[in-house]
Amino acid sequence: MGQGYSGPGVPPEGAAGENVPTMKAFVMEGPGKISEMKMAQVLVPRPEAGEIRVRVSHAGLNPVDYKRGLFTDAEFPCILGADVAGVVDEVGSGVTQFKPGDKVYYHSNVRKQYGGFAEYSVTTANTTAPMPTGLSFAEAAAIPCAGWTAYIALYYKLKVCTGQSILITGAAG
Repeated sequence: MGQGYSGPGVPPEGAAGENVPTMKAFVMEGPGKISEMKMAQVLVPRPEAGEIRVRVSHAGLNPVDYKRGLFTDAEFPCILGADVAGVVDEVGSGVTQFKPGDKVYYHSNVRKQYGGFAEYSVTTANTTAPMPTGLSFAEAAAIPCAGWTAYIALYYKLKVCTGQSILITGAAG
C-alpha cells in the first residue's frame, strides 16, 4: 500500500535486523464487496507534507464505505473506514495546526488508501477538526459523513440562509 503494504498475513520485509513498524488493518485488495476485506499486517503509514498520522480510536461504517469497495478508479489495495476519530501520533512537514497528542476527527478521502479500519490512519491536516471538549471518540467518529451530508443538503441544495426556518421530518435514519 503506497507506503508499505505487505499483503494479508505477510509481514513486511526489511533489512536484516531492521525493526519495521507494522499494524493490523482490514484491507481491500481490489474492487469488490466490503465482505471481501481481509485482516492483514501492513506497514504503519508515514505522513507526508501537510498530512497527519492518527492513532485510530474509533471508526464509523457508512454507505460510502460499501460504495468505495466498488470504485474502480481509486487506489488499491486500500483500508476502508471513512469516519475516523483518534489521537494525532505524528505530523508531516508544514503542519502547524496539530501536534502529537491532539484529539481529532475527520472524514477520510475515500479515493485514497488509508481509512480508519486500522490501528493508524493518515489524512490531510486541513480536512481534520479538533475534537470538541466533552465529546467521546465514539461520538466524534459518528459525525463526519452524516454531518457533511447534512451540511451539503442544507447549504448547497436547499441554500438555507441566516434567519430562515426549516422543518426536518424523518431524520432518524
